[in-house]
Amino acid sequence: MHWDPEAPECRQWAVRAAVDQCLGRDGTWCDEVQERGRGEAWLAMHRFSLGTALRLARDACARVEVNGISTAQVLARDGVMEGRGRESSWALKEVRTACSRAENARLKLAPRLTGGEVDAAQMRAALDASAALLGQWRRTGRTAP
Repeated sequence: MHWDPEAPECRQWAVRAAVDQCLGRDGTWCDEVQERGRGEAWLAMHRFSLGTALRLARDACARVEVNGISTAQVLARDGVMEGRGRESSWALKEVRTACSRAENARLKLAPRLTGGEVDAAQMRAALDASAALLGQWRRTGRTAP
């Protein structure tokens, strides 16, 4: 976003892309017009109040696509829309840590949990159950080992 403090308050903000494009009120991108080429009609379509600029920028972000995948698809896939995405509450961090430790212990101990260990089957079952129960809170983008 770009701010012009000298413009009237209703036209102080522009939503810009990194490639010198401006977002219009209709949601389409156009090439940034040089200072002398901006008429009143162009400014009215491409300059906004702060609230309008933030809404248009948020809406435009949801439509961004990279390699055929939209921002909205990534957010849905990673659980952000359900509030799981980038949460960093203390409880979530602890659960993720416990999940990761159960998964790692299961991998490291599996070859060692043989018939020689009296409780081998119960230990393996407990680690499997822990990892399965806590897996839904695994860090986004990370798959179970």
